[in-house]
Amino acid sequence: MDHLLVNNSFLFNLIDLAPEMVRKKGITKSADIYGVGCVWYEMLTGEAPFMDDDLEKLTRKIELGKLNFPSFVKEESKKAIRVFFFI
Repeated sequence: MDHLLVNNSFLFNLIDLAPEMVRKKGITKSADIYGVGCVWYEMLTGEAPFMDDDLEKLTRKIELGKLNFPSFVKEESKKAIRVFFFI
């Protein structure tokens, strides 16, 4: 997966970008909350919420925000995590 590098410094993984960052609308506090949701999703499932090797497809998935959960994830957990993605 691609990473954003500035002056050869790793800043973040593209799969963790908030939708506003993908749309180049700046960063607000909601990007931090979105990031917490990404971490929770990854801790629960072992995978990032949105994955694709194609950058254009990945950014589209992030913008749409449709989460797909593995079958082992309980409904209560799904509800809790979705809150972080739809602020």
